[in-house]
Amino acid sequence: MKRDALLATVNYTQHLRIPATRLHYPESEPRASGACGEVWYGYLVESDGLHPVDIKRIRPRVEDGSSSYGLLKDLLGEVMPWHQLNHRNISRFIGFTFDNDQATLVSEWQHHGNIMNFLRGYPDVNRLEMIAQVAEALAYLHERSCPLIHGDMKPENVLVSREGIVKLTDFGISTFLSQHPASPDLRTAHPFRGTLRYADPVLLGDNPKPTVFTDLWAFGWLIFGILTGLRPYHHIQSEHTVNLAIMQYDVPCSSDHPILPYGDIIWPILRASWSRSNSMRWPASCIASHIRQNLSYS
Repeated sequence: MKRDALLATVNYTQHLRIPATRLHYPESEPRASGACGEVWYGYLVESDGLHPVDIKRIRPRVEDGSSSYGLLKDLLGEVMPWHQLNHRNISRFIGFTFDNDQATLVSEWQHHGNIMNFLRGYPDVNRLEMIAQVAEALAYLHERSCPLIHGDMKPENVLVSREGIVKLTDFGISTFLSQHPASPDLRTAHPFRGTLRYADPVLLGDNPKPTVFTDLWAFGWLIFGILTGLRPYHHIQSEHTVNLAIMQYDVPCSSDHPILPYGDIIWPILRASWSRSNSMRWPASCIASHIRQNLSYS
């Protein structure tokens, strides 16, 4: 991204900037950590008191000859898509902080953490309802006037509120399907940056390009995990072997999992999501409708 475009984006987002002094960290360790940063529980100081928030600290990386330049580019690359989103099942973006050596994204706090933690504490919850809510969030992203590709659909990026409402989060590697007029290209071309075990085989080839179809492939694995508690290729330890399995389209089938919960409802979705043909993959809105229809009969 050219520096003049970056400066224009900085000016465009100034109203979202929060003074770092308004953030308080009551815990000594992050709640979660990944390749792109750490997630902390914290408080945002408002006129009416302290409000609990999620604070994502972006991990600095030297880029374009300037660590602060690369850090700001990564920060705004997530701010630009996220602050435009408004949906019941997407975690609400509040603002960001930035100084020369630290950048954070502030969003509403989700009491139960990620969906797998929630399901361990509430194993009898209606999992079909939760899958439907994720599908509705994904449909919202994909069916906007300028579609947004999430790029990292996995349980760690699906949070649950105090009320038990699913909230999709983490837009650190999301991309607009076409150039958004208010969002210049904030990212340099990269090799695949998502989570390997959830990757569509096409993302492991030459010139990987995230699309709605790669999101749908990962969503299939997310559904499978919500129902079974298993991560993709849970039986394989070596990442190299996982890579080979993905390239061979080695995915679960109904004969291997005859007692998958809600199998009659879910297997058609999974087969479609993992199809080699993009035209066979159900749009997220169709997945949501299919589940909602079956929920109404249950």
